Amino acid sequence: MSQKYYLEAATPLGKKIHTTKSYWNYIVNRKHPEIKNQKHKAIETLTNPDTIKQSQVDEKVFLYYQKITDKYFCIVAKHLDVNGYIVTAYITKKLAKGKIIWQSLKK
Repeated sequence: MSQKYYLEAATPLGKKIHTTKSYWNYIVNRKHPEIKNQKHKAIETLTNPDTIKQSQVDEKVFLYYQKITDKYFCIVAKHLDVNGYIVTAYITKKLAKGKIIWQSLKK
């Protein structure tokens, strides 16, 4: 059975990351309203990040960052086999600690 996702994007690490509409609404309405109406930025951050870091706490959790002015748009995703799902998303002033897994060559 194939589930239709509200947001789905392929990452440079070869993972397809997704979320449902109800969970995305939970993130933007309850946890991080600063990213409301930023679905396109979330997809862009997953497909074309500046930096991808691995969590220090959970080796299956990755943080995707894309620079926006003086801050970063961050998508936190849990990787499963070839897929994964969004844990949360937010705007931050600095990158979290953790191992850099991938970095863009763009300047």
